[in-house]
Amino acid sequence: TIGDVLKNPACHQYIQENVKYFRGLKKEVQSHTPWLGEDVDVSWILEIRRNQTFDHFWVDAVMVFAIANRVHDIVAVNMVQPEYTGYAKTDYLKQMQFLNLLSRYYPNVKLVLHAGEVPPQLAKTDIRDHMKMAIDYLHPKRIGHGSDILFENDAEKILASMEKKNIAVEINLTSNDQILGIKGEQHPLKNYLQAQVPVVISSDDPGVSRNNLSHEYYRAVTERKLALNEVIQANRNSLTYSLLKGQS
Repeated sequence: TIGDVLKNPACHQYIQENVKYFRGLKKEVQSHTPWLGEDVDVSWILEIRRNQTFDHFWVDAVMVFAIANRVHDIVAVNMVQPEYTGYAKTDYLKQMQFLNLLSRYYPNVKLVLHAGEVPPQLAKTDIRDHMKMAIDYLHPKRIGHGSDILFENDAEKILASMEKKNIAVEINLTSNDQILGIKGEQHPLKNYLQAQVPVVISSDDPGVSRNNLSHEYYRAVTERKLALNEVIQANRNSLTYSLLKGQS
C-alpha cells in the first residue's frame, strides 16, 4: 500500500533526502547563475519512469508524489520514456489507474503528462486510446505531444473534452518530426486550434533536438501556417499553463 512505502525505512530516507535536496536546489542554481538576476525564478517537474515493472513503477510513483507534495518549488509530476514499448505499453492502464489513486491521496500535486506520442504505424493499428485514458483518469494540466490524436478512438470527443476541461497541449514540431516522422500537414496542430484546445509551442528537449523556441515558432508559421493572432495566443498560453500561481 501507499502507507507501507511511506513507512519503509529505506523509502522514507530517500524521500527525506530528496525533499532536502530540492528545497535547497533553487539557491544552489542561483549561486551558479548570477547573470540570471535575483528576479528570475526556477521551478521543477519531477519524473516517473514508465518503462519498469509495475512493482517498481508504483513504489517509484509514491516516492515522487511524496517528494513533490512537500516541496513548494516542485510544480508538477510527469512521466518519461516512450509509451509504446515494453512495460509502458502493457501496463499503461494500470499506471493511469494508480496515478489516479495517488492524485486523490495527494490532491495538491499537479500532473502534466506526455501522452499520444506514438509512431503513426502503431497509432493507426494498435494504440488508439492512450490520450483518452490519460485525460479520463488524470485530468492533467497539460498533455505533452498528443501527436496521434487523429488516430485515437473518438478523437472529436477527446478534443472537445480537452477544450471543456481547459487542458492544454504542448506542441513539439521538431521532436515529433525527428522521433516519429510526423511533420508538415501530418501534424495535428491545426486540428487542436480548430477545436479551440489551448495550444502552447514547446522545444521539447533542445539538448537532443538541437533547436530552440524561436525555431519552433518559425516551423509553426512556415509549415503549419499559423496566423499572427494564433502565434500571440500560443505565446500567452505559455504563461497561462505554466503552473504559476494566480490568474492569467
